[in-house]
Amino acid sequence: MDRRRKSDGLGPKSTQSFSVLSQPLGNRREVSFSAYALLFSEIVQYSRKRVRSTTGLEEKLNDIGRRVGSRALELVAIREKVPTRSTKVLQILSFVFNPVWKFLFGKQPENLRKVSESESSYFIEERDPLVNTFVSVPEDYGSMNCAAFVAGIIAGVLESAGFPAKVHAYNANDSERTYPPMTLYTIEFSDEVMAREKRPGKRTMLNILFSVGVFMGTFALATNTDTLK
Repeated sequence: MDRRRKSDGLGPKSTQSFSVLSQPLGNRREVSFSAYALLFSEIVQYSRKRVRSTTGLEEKLNDIGRRVGSRALELVAIREKVPTRSTKVLQILSFVFNPVWKFLFGKQPENLRKVSESESSYFIEERDPLVNTFVSVPEDYGSMNCAAFVAGIIAGVLESAGFPAKVHAYNANDSERTYPPMTLYTIEFSDEVMAREKRPGKRTMLNILFSVGVFMGTFALATNTDTLK
């Protein structure tokens, strides 16, 4: 529902409508950390009541994260003014590693590396994920990691960009037991993606539609900004 603000001064009172849709996308508003932690805690509690195992809980969190990631791709692309989307794996991973991560969590993970034994596998290292800050995993839950939610976000972004992949979150085997602990996000791209990787210089229809969508979104943003002025 629109909120209406009355003008000051003498004369007839005028009204002006305001809504979320009327605000330019460039005005990013930070969410308080306490509110973020409370919301994620409720997500974990909601998911825990609907599964029967820790594996099921991780899968549930991963599924919720996928929905977040699929919606985050276009928004981040427009705000970061990305003109096109490449079909190259390293470029989409860099997009996830830098602008997407900073947009969602306000920081950048530690490392992005390739698994030497596999052409289709990569992993991202993150120390002390934001979602795990106030999460205490019971001992009988074993190595369960709530960062499965973040893994789902990564998978959602990649899938929406045309790079379907299996993404999982694991606790790193840290022999020195340093604190805070390290989380590994393993990314294994599908055979379709790797086959396309070997065909340089070709753009899929999805790639073209994405580029047109970003252009139209940027044009609408500029028009909206001029109107508000």
